[in-house]
Amino acid sequence: MADLLRQSLAQEGFDLSSVQSGEEGIEQGRNAGLDLILLDVNLPGMNGFEVLRRLRRDSDVPIIMLTARGEEIDRIVGLEIGADDYLPKPFNVRELLARINAILRRANRERVAPHADTSRRELKRGAVSLDLFARVVRRDGSAASSAPRRRASSASRASAISATCSRMSTRLGRRAG
Repeated sequence: MADLLRQSLAQEGFDLSSVQSGEEGIEQGRNAGLDLILLDVNLPGMNGFEVLRRLRRDSDVPIIMLTARGEEIDRIVGLEIGADDYLPKPFNVRELLARINAILRRANRERVAPHADTSRRELKRGAVSLDLFARVVRRDGSAASSAPRRRASSASRASAISATCSRMSTRLGRRAG
């Protein structure tokens, strides 16, 4: 399973490393500077729930449980002891990728697979751009941190987004000039 995930997520621009035991998972989870952990409950030596408990003592790295144990009680326990999401096997890799990106956005880690379609992720109007995934406004390529953040609720509402970008451009122009 790890090899299949590594291949599928590598195609989307993600790096995946795997460990063979719960103890190795704890060590890597604490020391490797990971953006996110995909954790199986059924690990040799120590189960994934115990790995999750130990990691949560001193780490806030996002964790998605991927496991064949999809019973309601297992999902509840996993979420209650600190998992950010719980996806029972079998699962669709596209759904996993969507969950990974959603968690990374919420965790302000802002990492999205590099191969993502940037034409659907960024809107531009003149010198101003709005990154819908990272929720960042830029003017001439630089983040406009002093500008108020505005987000459209749906990428399909292009006219509303265009109007928002237009208002941002006006505000940024006044502040910069």
